Amino acid sequence: MSTKALLPPKITNKGVLFGATIYGLFILLFWGYSQFSVKQQLTQILQQQLPAKLQSALYYTNDNGPVIQLIQQNIDSDLNILTVSSLLPRVQQCSATVIHLMSKDANQSGLKLITIKWKLGHNQLFTHLAFDCDTPWIPTLFYPLGFASVLLLLGYLLPQPLTTKGQQIRQHLLQHLSVYRAHQLAQHLSVCSDIQLELLKHLLNHTQHKPDISNLVAWLEQPRVSSLDETQLTWFMLASDKYKLSKEQALDVALAPPTLIFTEVQNQLIIHGLPVTLLKTPYFYYLWYACLRYQTDGWYLNPPINRSDKTGAKMLIDLMQSSGGHSKAINDLLDCGLRAKTLDQNRNKLKAELISLLGETLAQDYLFDTDRDLKSGRYRYRLSLEAQKITLPPTLTEQLK
Repeated sequence: MSTKALLPPKITNKGVLFGATIYGLFILLFWGYSQFSVKQQLTQILQQQLPAKLQSALYYTNDNGPVIQLIQQNIDSDLNILTVSSLLPRVQQCSATVIHLMSKDANQSGLKLITIKWKLGHNQLFTHLAFDCDTPWIPTLFYPLGFASVLLLLGYLLPQPLTTKGQQIRQHLLQHLSVYRAHQLAQHLSVCSDIQLELLKHLLNHTQHKPDISNLVAWLEQPRVSSLDETQLTWFMLASDKYKLSKEQALDVALAPPTLIFTEVQNQLIIHGLPVTLLKTPYFYYLWYACLRYQTDGWYLNPPINRSDKTGAKMLIDLMQSSGGHSKAINDLLDCGLRAKTLDQNRNKLKAELISLLGETLAQDYLFDTDRDLKSGRYRYRLSLEAQKITLPPTLTEQLK
């Protein structure tokens, strides 16, 4: 795999700001939860203890004089140290002071205010208290850091939802990778072109041993592969499937120019970078048409049905005699010259062979143009490929100059 592609993202200013914002929100959340938790605990403790004490102390008095002040002072003294438990962050000691000892108003709101409901005789009364806790600010600041880090790490590690394309890629990768790695890599490859993904599926399906996914992805992402078009992909598949070339060799074929090269070895050609071998007689007819394309505009008008062309046969005879053509074919040309029937038969054989070797689509550029001569009504033919894209054997090129 491209190590660069799957490395953790670089820390940017936006990333730092985002992390700081998350951390600040966690501190506020933890502090707010701690205060709420403490308030709930203190309210429960004081609601259980204070009403009975207040009823006992104030049963025989209802004035607001010194007795009330003394009772309030005693309560403040008793509430000077209150033990509570709070995990987020840890707060263990608080204190409470009475704001209003005997109130008939239950509506007192505030994060640090507690209201205790009690009765004096038949009268419903409320005692309002304020509480404060010793907040250990260092743990408060750093305690949530662990939680924030864990959540951020989970957010980074947890797989993101895949597109339809990504889900298809994952299905292919699951045969070779764990679920997590397949998901991670599928997300990365979702931005690749359809051609790259077609190559990935092809290579995974045609690998006999366990594939090295990392190297395969790195290979797919190189510019030579990512720039392939549909036609080049077809050449790659042909070279890989039919001719069993390695992916590098098949890539060379795919990226080769659309040329036709006649090698020094008889019957062997290089078509679009792909070495192929033709049958002997069709090969010589192919080479003869290539020579015509090299020397002239390439057109050759089929002879009349009732008359052969002995003059035009001379070059083809020379090619066959100098390079080991079949004796029967050579003798036929010597005796009868070029005949329309023979030309048609060999063109058809050549067409069938090229289609067999290259497939119908890819073979078209290496077959023949056809044109009807209006004067004679006969057809003429030439190689479709331009002369500058045809390379003849060096010895033959010298002879034609």
